[in-house]
Amino acid sequence: FISDTREISWDPGGLLTVDTKRFVGAAGFLQSFPDRSIGPLTLLTGDGFGSMTWISLTDDSLRQTRRSLFTLSSMAQNTGMSWDGTTTIHDQWGGSPTTVAPLRLTLRLAVVADSLRIYPLDSLGRETRGSQTISPATAGSFAWTIDQSQSRRMWFGSEAVGGGTTDATGPEPALPIAD
Repeated sequence: FISDTREISWDPGGLLTVDTKRFVGAAGFLQSFPDRSIGPLTLLTGDGFGSMTWISLTDDSLRQTRRSLFTLSSMAQNTGMSWDGTTTIHDQWGGSPTTVAPLRLTLRLAVVADSLRIYPLDSLGRETRGSQTISPATAGSFAWTIDQSQSRRMWFGSEAVGGGTTDATGPEPALPIAD
């Protein structure tokens, strides 16, 4: 099923996608859709049920933006949740009150850049330790692996470096972001 604007699609196999110039997103059974392209993002491999979003933080398209935000979430179970204010965020991986099931994804991002700097964000949107710089596998194509069992993060910032003029030297292994 595809909307009349062709921006929203639903695959009955279990994947809902949104594809606009400045935002892409997907939710569903990620392991069932290897090599699925959603605009400038390709889900090469995935596991489990989850959702991901990628949004430009400028007025530019995702392919051209210098800064963007990537979010990844999965099954979460709240047990004995006691809300203690309007700004409460409980993100205790594997522990009460919120249990988060980690996901592992390998993505390909099509961005006009010489390299991408990916950095994890905390629950307040601040950069944390563990940034990595990814070189293109081919011109404008960056492979990135996120393993939430290694890096318990749900939010990542991305900074495009350079104008996409550097020749690619071949695939560079994507490493999990360490805390």
